[in-house]
Amino acid sequence: MDTDGLTVPPAPLSLFQGGTDTSVLFNGQTVMVRVTAAAGSSGAGNLTATADRVLLRYTRTTAAVTGAVVSPYFYLDATTLPPYFGILGTAQVQVFPNVTNYDGVSDVTGLAPGDSVSVRALYIKSAAPPFFAAKVRKH
Repeated sequence: MDTDGLTVPPAPLSLFQGGTDTSVLFNGQTVMVRVTAAAGSSGAGNLTATADRVLLRYTRTTAAVTGAVVSPYFYLDATTLPPYFGILGTAQVQVFPNVTNYDGVSDVTGLAPGDSVSVRALYIKSAAPPFFAAKVRKH
């Protein structure tokens, strides 16, 4: 996992690290895969790949802030997220004092319900919260 200075708690980290199959991968995640072997027939559309490394990278998305903003968390309205995330209701975003970068506001307290924001965050769908933000940009 490419935490790049974020102090993501061990529980969410363990949901991704140590995985040996695709069950740890979800729509919306950005990953880097180092493929060591690939097989498939030309034009068939099916490819089998073997990888020795899968690295969770930062996902970028835009949505509207909803609910209370209480540092170190804020919530995104899931109906404004791209549908491939498959999140219902709200999605909690954790920010990190002195690590998360902001654009358009000085910190998380500058956000309010209805604000449109873009986040660059590690996305772990099965974690609570699912987003760990390295950058928050208010539009």
